[in-house]
Amino acid sequence: KVKVNGRYAWIREGREDKIRNVKGLIFDCDGVIFDVSKSFKEAILKTVEWFFGTVLDVEPPSVNLGHIQMFKNTGAFNNDWEITYAIILYYLTDLLAKTGKIELKHTCRSDAVATFSFFKELGRSLKKEGGEGELERYVDEVGAGGLEDSTRRA
Repeated sequence: KVKVNGRYAWIREGREDKIRNVKGLIFDCDGVIFDVSKSFKEAILKTVEWFFGTVLDVEPPSVNLGHIQMFKNTGAFNNDWEITYAIILYYLTDLLAKTGKIELKHTCRSDAVATFSFFKELGRSLKKEGGEGELERYVDEVGAGGLEDSTRRA
């Protein structure tokens, strides 16, 4: 540990000399130097792929940046964790319904968090269609938009 301005900073052992030679740091808070605009969306894609491919050992669903944008366009999903959860929940529910492990119902607990009201309608749509609904078709029906981008990774 190193004391700087009366406070301690923890650094890796043996790196003290390298840190002392640093002349400055550059923070790119507004994305001018490095474009990371797609990094959060890519993290969502990788997480969904990892969950299905590694955790469940099944073929991961074909999710792309357009699908993520469809969730954002609803206005209910601005948190990347919630979008990741929602996409996994959608495809996991679809997978379980197709394998007969669950029966889809359109009811939803009255105290459900507002951001997941989207899935209340999704459940109704899937029940109406016998559990065979597709994400793009559903989002198109509710007018959430983003379909023009859903066929390509933009």
